[in-house]
Amino acid sequence: MQTSDRSDWDIPDIQTDEATYEDRDRSRSRRRSPKKGLTLPNITPLHIVVALVVVALASLLIYQLFFYQRAAALVNGEKITIAQLDDAVAQVRSAQTEEEGMDESESDDGALRAILLDDLIEQRLLAQEADRIDLDVSDEEVDTQIDAMRKSYPDDLSFETFLNDSGYTIETVTAKRRADLIVERLLEAEVPDESVSTEEVLAYFYDHPDAFGGEGTELTAIIELQIHDILVNKARNAAFDSLVARLRTDATIVIKDPTVLAYQKSLDE
Repeated sequence: MQTSDRSDWDIPDIQTDEATYEDRDRSRSRRRSPKKGLTLPNITPLHIVVALVVVALASLLIYQLFFYQRAAALVNGEKITIAQLDDAVAQVRSAQTEEEGMDESESDDGALRAILLDDLIEQRLLAQEADRIDLDVSDEEVDTQIDAMRKSYPDDLSFETFLNDSGYTIETVTAKRRADLIVERLLEAEVPDESVSTEEVLAYFYDHPDAFGGEGTELTAIIELQIHDILVNKARNAAFDSLVARLRTDATIVIKDPTVLAYQKSLDE
């Protein structure tokens, strides 16, 4: 039997140069090293608390914005917001507190909101009617009215004090004056000045002698003008009631304010 000498085996050469080992070391180092993008920040309990507070405040702000832009009522599809109703309530309460010394907590919130929401609905109906007949009140007309109101006070500070004490802002006063002008124009269209005749003026004069100095008083131009204004205003008041009644009958009105709904439900019980 022949034996083999290990020295005779064909053993391949193994490369052991230093460059090869260095390449392997760099490759392993890259695999072991964590990526920079995955490095976690040093989060403390304070960071968590601050983050939760920020999220809570943001959520509250979003909720409030959403809530106050919700509809208190829909008038022919147009929205009267809860914020608008809240502003009207704040104005009335401020005026009551200033003039009567009444604490806000003493007022019936449901009844007050119901009354003021009804007023806002009426204003919206009248504004819609003005749009329907192309009746326009310009910004210049409103500004003229506000300027006249401002000039009735000694200075701007006095005017601003009046607004603050009454619970108004310049924006709400402007909106109210615009609404008043719309009503005036609507009633002028319904009952023109010339709608009162001379015969009606004479009849009123002779039927109400005590209002003009008694029997034997002569009908002067001034008295005639006074009677004319009385009769026109009386006719316009009647026309206003009739107009609002008609607009309400023809309108689709949906009450959505929770407090007003609860108050209305309590009246039915």
